Amino acid sequence: MTKRMWFVSVIAGLILGVVTAFADNDSWFKPTNAFAVRSVDNILQSTLNSHTKWASVKGIAEYTMYDPEGNSAPQHFSTQIELAQPAMLRLELLETPLKGGDDLWIIDGKNIFSVNGEQKKYSESKLPRFAQDFSKLPKTLGDVEQDFLYPHPFAMVIPSPVAEYLFPHWYAQARAEAVITLVREDEILGRAAWVLDYTDGRNHTISWIDQKTGVILKYFQEIEGRIFLEFEFTSLVFNVHIPAERFVLPDGLALVPNDPGQ
Repeated sequence: MTKRMWFVSVIAGLILGVVTAFADNDSWFKPTNAFAVRSVDNILQSTLNSHTKWASVKGIAEYTMYDPEGNSAPQHFSTQIELAQPAMLRLELLETPLKGGDDLWIIDGKNIFSVNGEQKKYSESKLPRFAQDFSKLPKTLGDVEQDFLYPHPFAMVIPSPVAEYLFPHWYAQARAEAVITLVREDEILGRAAWVLDYTDGRNHTISWIDQKTGVILKYFQEIEGRIFLEFEFTSLVFNVHIPAERFVLPDGLALVPNDPGQ
């Protein structure tokens, strides 16, 4: 499987973990008591507005993908991310089983640079306008449409599943037939977190959601009882100063011309 295909499959798998077939049901969640109703709603609201609760972030994420059918070995990835809102990014693969492909991405607010460190080459493209258009993002649970999911626009141009956890808007847009329960509180990297359990009959996920930002700090997913994904930030600092040069393309790289036929 190519890197691009893998990224697509990862994001599809993540969304699959919370988005199910839509049914005519007025109740999204089926918690066990009134306290859980208030708590789950408040937590989901925090994920929906998580991008408004931090300006910059720096961290490392570790994640392992499993083949639910058991036909291939698990794939482990380690990624370092530095991000300053609204549209500055440095994303580097520290460990990957996918050899020979791009391993560094930089977005400077106007352009996207994809770097192949081994070949010392890079490609360049314009940052699409939609990546900074946040007008369609639902702001409250009442704004969420029953038959459409709005991911964060900038997350859509980040070629890594890490984006899905820093911008977890999809999680609040889960639908009917899902049971979402507040299990307990926990601590990840010294940060207080809510632990939510999600099941829809086919998918089961556990999410550790940061109480201050709504970011998903840790995530576990099973499909039909078989493990599919383990994800966790092993370091994470919010509202940290990131020098401007971190979003500048390194020297010594050769530009790969765009294919005019594409």
